[in-house]
Amino acid sequence: MKNKFKLNDKLFESENSKITGKEVLLKAGLVPVEDFELLIKVNENGFEPIELTEVTDLHEPGLEGFYAKPYGKLTIYVDDIEIEVEETFLTPNKILALAGKVVKDFYLVQIDGEIEIGYKNDREHKVAVRNGSRFVSYEVEIIDIHEHCQNDQPVPENCKYRILIDREPYVVDVACLTGKEILLLTHKTPPDRFQLRQKFKDGRVVTIKNDQKVCFTEPGIEKFKTIPLDQTEGEDIFLRREFELLEEDEAYLATLQLPWETAKLANQNWVLVHDYPIVEGYNVKKATMAIRMIGGYPTSGLDMVYFYPALSRIDQQPIGALTSHPLDGKTYQQWSRHRTGANPWRVDIDNLSTHIPLADFWLSNEFVKRPQRALSA
Repeated sequence: MKNKFKLNDKLFESENSKITGKEVLLKAGLVPVEDFELLIKVNENGFEPIELTEVTDLHEPGLEGFYAKPYGKLTIYVDDIEIEVEETFLTPNKILALAGKVVKDFYLVQIDGEIEIGYKNDREHKVAVRNGSRFVSYEVEIIDIHEHCQNDQPVPENCKYRILIDREPYVVDVACLTGKEILLLTHKTPPDRFQLRQKFKDGRVVTIKNDQKVCFTEPGIEKFKTIPLDQTEGEDIFLRREFELLEEDEAYLATLQLPWETAKLANQNWVLVHDYPIVEGYNVKKATMAIRMIGGYPTSGLDMVYFYPALSRIDQQPIGALTSHPLDGKTYQQWSRHRTGANPWRVDIDNLSTHIPLADFWLSNEFVKRPQRALSA
């Protein structure tokens, strides 16, 4: 049966129920024992000195534990720098702080002869120190989550982590954060006005709730994106993000400063740009523009454009090649406009940033093909 006792609030075990003061110190690794004063506490009497040869029964009623302290200051070494301490037990974090280290940026390793004892994963362990105890500090490694994901490398624990949010790098000190905490890293306040999206290497994109925990050690995490949630009359408009766009397409849409969505509708991918400004001469000033992101894009070219509500010229002039197209529970107006052989789709050049301005040209060009009539008074 193991017999337990406490020394400086740390628990130890003894094979025997009766133990000398010297054995107490040896069990705790406090050597040479002659350098330490040993005290015992029984009931409410406070601490009283005990000799090295004095025997204590660990089953004695009221025994609360022992306390040891050096007769003088102890000298320890951290990175070969001499440090004087007065305590016999110190946590790795306390030793790092005494050495002037930013605790969260370093971890401690104890050097005991040929043996190295690492405390990277046990920062609150009580380490018995004695004269000449030696330690080495190591800077905590920063793990690039995106890089590990791309290389199919497992992400280690107990490190710092570099994560990508809206293509900007952020270094965090913990392995797990909530959605709200990730949003606050980017100063997205209040966080309830933003949506956080997490992208995996396999292409999955999931929405992270504010109170949902994300652990960066999970496999496949690639990056994060934030989406502002627009307001109208005090109510949220939740913009769908149902598939991933090319980064250059997202960057271009951001420059429009308009609400936009990516939606899977009837097994097809669509980009919807809301409140898109319509050139003068049409029945509306703003409309939702829809673009079908065809399979094979960006190698295969984008074609045509769709509007809701349907556009018409205020001068009653006709618009050619228009058809109705049901989409997202509404009836959109399809503008059948196609690139010519002289101006084909250019792979690695054309994308949304060239297709949407082309749609602007189509709108304006209607008044070139059929000049605007003067409206009767």
